[in-house]
Amino acid sequence: MLSPPLLSVSSNLSAILSVVESSLLQSRRLLHGRGRCYEGLEQVTIDYHPGAVMLTLFAPLEMLDELLAELQGCIDGSNQPQTAMIIQRRFLEGTPSELFCGVLPEPAIARIGDSVFALQYMSKQNIGFFLDMAPGRDWLQQRVSGKKVLNLFSYTCALSVLATRTGATEVINMDMSKAALSVGRQNHLLNDLPAKQHGVQFLAHDIMKSFGKLDKLGPYDIIICDPPSFQKGSFVAEQHYRKLLSRMLPMLAPSAEVLLCLNAPEMSPAFITSLTDELWPGVRFVQRLPEHPDYPEAERDRGLKLLHYINEAVVTA
Repeated sequence: MLSPPLLSVSSNLSAILSVVESSLLQSRRLLHGRGRCYEGLEQVTIDYHPGAVMLTLFAPLEMLDELLAELQGCIDGSNQPQTAMIIQRRFLEGTPSELFCGVLPEPAIARIGDSVFALQYMSKQNIGFFLDMAPGRDWLQQRVSGKKVLNLFSYTCALSVLATRTGATEVINMDMSKAALSVGRQNHLLNDLPAKQHGVQFLAHDIMKSFGKLDKLGPYDIIICDPPSFQKGSFVAEQHYRKLLSRMLPMLAPSAEVLLCLNAPEMSPAFITSLTDELWPGVRFVQRLPEHPDYPEAERDRGLKLLHYINEAVVTA
């Protein structure tokens, strides 16, 4: 007999695959085992994107054959039997990905609402889009109209696409990876948002060495800061977040809003709030964004931390 979480995954996937119109298919997480809410599946995530199911293993899984058989059964019995299934094994060197069944979709995309984003299933650990940023995407779209946005550690610029579509006047994306920014440009074109026509910039710089450039382009009405928790030679949260916050403060326009992100299970939100209490006089902590229902966490402090701030400092002449 299948465990309750596997039954839930099967039900969710069957419901998705029963949709006939492909334009309605939305990317979503089917199983967030990393939240430690499902015994025996703590090292598993399962995501759906149009045309593909991606099973990510962070450790060997005893019930792997059972899980694969259930997922393949859903696919074989659906209106979309061509759906591919990919297995990525993060616990092995090089995080290899394997096409278990089906044919990879062409083009390979994530879809959120009416927006699409290019994916690369087989070549890298990160395929080009982070589903778990859902609360941050909602937060941004609710307040970005008419605003100038700084997107730090922008990766493939999904937030820039959404900001531009929702009425941002200008978006500056900065990431040290030229390859990621190249995909970011592609994502804007996929959504019929040519960068030059929409005030979008892509800056391939090491952020920790580029504060002068950022100062000249500012100030900003909205800043999103989503750094890696540990990236050797680039950014280590425990070492670098303090400097980042201290240099970010002068970039804030009056009433600017900031979303600070931290994806390190071993670090609590207090790591960030203690720094902002010390370094950001006049900037008020509003809230930690609520978790998305697709990402339950047994211990919420271990999950993705998305912290909302607003600049209330009084500007003096």
